[in-house]
Amino acid sequence: MTNITKPTLKWVGGKTKLKYLISDALSLLQSKNNQTFDYYEPFFGGGSIFFHLKDLGLIDSAYLNDAIPQLVSYYEIISDRKNLGTFIEQCEEIEVKFNKLLSQKERPVSEYKALVSEFNSIWVKEKIVSETEESTNQKKYIQINPKTKKQKIRSAVLMQAINKLCFNGMFRVNGNNQFNVPIGSYKKVNIVDTENLINASLYLSNAQITCSSYKEVIENIKKKNHFIYLDPPYIPNSETSNFTDYSSQGFKYKDHVELGKIFLKLAEDGNNVILSNNNNQLAREIFLQNEKLYAYEVLVSKSINSKKDGRGKIGELLVSTFELQNIEEKFDLKRI
Repeated sequence: MTNITKPTLKWVGGKTKLKYLISDALSLLQSKNNQTFDYYEPFFGGGSIFFHLKDLGLIDSAYLNDAIPQLVSYYEIISDRKNLGTFIEQCEEIEVKFNKLLSQKERPVSEYKALVSEFNSIWVKEKIVSETEESTNQKKYIQINPKTKKQKIRSAVLMQAINKLCFNGMFRVNGNNQFNVPIGSYKKVNIVDTENLINASLYLSNAQITCSSYKEVIENIKKKNHFIYLDPPYIPNSETSNFTDYSSQGFKYKDHVELGKIFLKLAEDGNNVILSNNNNQLAREIFLQNEKLYAYEVLVSKSINSKKDGRGKIGELLVSTFELQNIEEKFDLKRI
């Protein structure tokens, strides 16, 4: 029986339907070329696609990257099986504590805030930079990294816990790089799934995990004929959104335009690439710059989103360097 390994974290923009589509596309591509490909995912996030492809045995060498240092540190910790005993023990302690409070009909806001504060203290240091008669205790917030193994494990535990306890599984930081998502409404929480975690740990242990810009990852791709999945922060669908001010993990309009150019270069170099985004006019203008690219709309379900109108069936744009004709009907793809 094939393993079913789920992402260990909830993550906005899950890929429940796309993971089956992409695995079928990769399988057909491998059969057609009679070869396997190295797998690159420069915007890793929750890793739904990666875990599914590993379950099916479709990838061996994998290169995973994300720009969020807290997230990459988390994956580095759980990828080492020697850390799992301590990690699971601390997660279970938090789970028992919060479920006891929830069973008593209490909303453990202060306990949750304490976890968030501890998490932020590992990654951000407050420093008083000036003190005058007019203004006292002016603070500067400096990003730091956990230094000891104990700190890194604790950060991973807190990342796991606040992800399962916060509103909609969101990861958001303020201008000082401090996590600031409020607690969600739950009757019971499952902080850690031990069996799933062990499977995920095994898969991650055989991958190269980095924390850098997606451009740096792509620049380090030396050979051709890779399989690359590009899943950048999505361009908002709302007509009222001022896209020049839009930023998610630092991704703005100019960054998408630059990604569009890099995408074309990857295609010209003979790589096999699939890119996903919202299917809106701006996304089509940016990413459909070459007649040799194949573009499709696919309807996907969105259950984790900060806004109600971002949930339900949403039309997503898939742009591929190779044709998906053999799976168009199966996934009800609409050719653009």
